[in-house]
Amino acid sequence: MAIDFDEEQSKEQSKYLYDTKARPISGFFIAKNSIKWKGITNRRETGPNIIVFNHPVWQEDIAVIISIYLRQLYFTANNEVFDKKEFDGVIKRAIEKTFGEAVGSNINFFAAPFRKRFAKFVATNIKAVGTIPVNIHGTNHSAWLKTASQYLLEDKAVVFPQYHKGHPQSEYAKAEGIKRFDKFKSGAFRLAYYMLQEHNKDIPVTPISIKGTNFISLPLKKIKVNIGEPHYISECCSEPDPVAAFKENIEKRVVELYKEF
Repeated sequence: MAIDFDEEQSKEQSKYLYDTKARPISGFFIAKNSIKWKGITNRRETGPNIIVFNHPVWQEDIAVIISIYLRQLYFTANNEVFDKKEFDGVIKRAIEKTFGEAVGSNINFFAAPFRKRFAKFVATNIKAVGTIPVNIHGTNHSAWLKTASQYLLEDKAVVFPQYHKGHPQSEYAKAEGIKRFDKFKSGAFRLAYYMLQEHNKDIPVTPISIKGTNFISLPLKKIKVNIGEPHYISECCSEPDPVAAFKENIEKRVVELYKEF
């Protein structure tokens, strides 16, 4: 079979950008922290894999996941992140939410040049490293599903951070008194079911919990990461709604992993 040179070149460029930009930036965000690992043998460095983790904040959580794996990971991300103006607005609102509107407005005023440059840098490079844009409001599944399934067919790992603006808190987490832990969305589990139904591939889904990250990166704090054993959508195929049942199982498992630390 003939090799599409442009496609191969694009893959090599994506890997180069991931290793030379994504990894160093991730290291910058977490270098000053103490990180404890648990369940590292459950990490999969080869073959198709869907990774699901709780995502209370954005930069440190992503940095931690990148640092765990030697392989290149293909994250799903809110489609707002792919537009520099929209992403700048996301950062601006996050600062005001973290510090309050009055203090946050002052921070945004003085940090605006850096914030805008950072938003432009991320928006420009995020797609180039293979990140998959997703509408977090749950519309237009076909575009991201096609891209994500193709990655899995190429033995890659697709990552689903579980944070959704305005989404309800997980009932499992709430019962345990765990804050900043959203109820999971169904994308990762829909993808697993799609792969089984359309391609007869039962893809391992790896649950991961992260504890101790913050929006503002603070030094000398402990970040705890617990990697769970893989689960499979086939475990839920006898249920009336396999996707919903699998989602609940994984959400509950991530809460359990969180509690273990």
